[in-house]
Amino acid sequence: MKPSFPSVALTTFLLLACSSSSGTSEPIAALPFGDASVPSDASRSARDASLANDVGSPIAAADANLLAPGDLATVRWSVGAPLQTARDHHATFMVTTTAGRFLYVAGGRKFGVGVANSVERAQVNAADGSLSPWVEAGRLPSAAGGSAVAQEGRTVLLIGGTEQGRSSTKVLVGTVDDAGNLSLTTGPSLAVARFHGTAAVAGKYVYVFGGFPDNRDFVGTDVIERAEIADGRVGTWSAVGNLPARYTHQATVAYGDSIYLVSGTTTTIDGSVIQQTSKILRARVASDGGLSAWENAGTLPQGRSTHAATVSGSQLLVAG
Repeated sequence: MKPSFPSVALTTFLLLACSSSSGTSEPIAALPFGDASVPSDASRSARDASLANDVGSPIAAADANLLAPGDLATVRWSVGAPLQTARDHHATFMVTTTAGRFLYVAGGRKFGVGVANSVERAQVNAADGSLSPWVEAGRLPSAAGGSAVAQEGRTVLLIGGTEQGRSSTKVLVGTVDDAGNLSLTTGPSLAVARFHGTAAVAGKYVYVFGGFPDNRDFVGTDVIERAEIADGRVGTWSAVGNLPARYTHQATVAYGDSIYLVSGTTTTIDGSVIQQTSKILRARVASDGGLSAWENAGTLPQGRSTHAATVSGSQLLVAG
């Protein structure tokens, strides 16, 4: 049985302050959930070519198993208000309150000058998705970059990352009040330090996947950790299984009864082999929070790392 995915109204896809080596961008992959047949290479190439002269970035169809290929479309981009502080390896999250919807950017690396502890916030215009000017919205207890992000309502977790140049086990728990103000406390630490890991909330648990336990040796971890999350409180972290490989730089989404691990980089135990994977993996979440064996759920047209993934309606969107 395929998992049930609720309709999610995400009409604006935002890419924020990431470093880039060129002015071009990778295609955005759109993978609808379903069992449609996979198009031939010839038909896929023809549809790619049909968008070559269109304005915007093409959305590429992908081979699929649980995730079916979809029609090509176009995402049209506009330039939003600039951040006060340029950064990469930062955390982003969006929270809706009675005062409106707010987008937050926290921490990250200030290229060439260290790691940031500042938090910025911009209000999202409900009419067109545009952003108000960014304003300072607080400070992290310590500078951090490359943290995993997980969210349950107005509770946001910044998990691991780097602190003082080393992979970190620290977990920050943030809460957003009605006015959009963010307050942060320190929660229970991870058992395994992680830099470039990812996280997701499913049911009453938050899960964290992959990342570098030691950011100096470029060897990922396959250990999965979870903790209970309820009413803004986070429980003790414990191991809940292993990924089929040592992952870093992946993307993760959770909907229905499943968690999807999207592309990323895998490493051998000694770090001698580092490679991108185009696979999308899925594990089902049991009622007790356990995870099933991981299975192939689809394949992107090309491997990606340090990318973004989200669900809009019935489609999984992958960018960067």
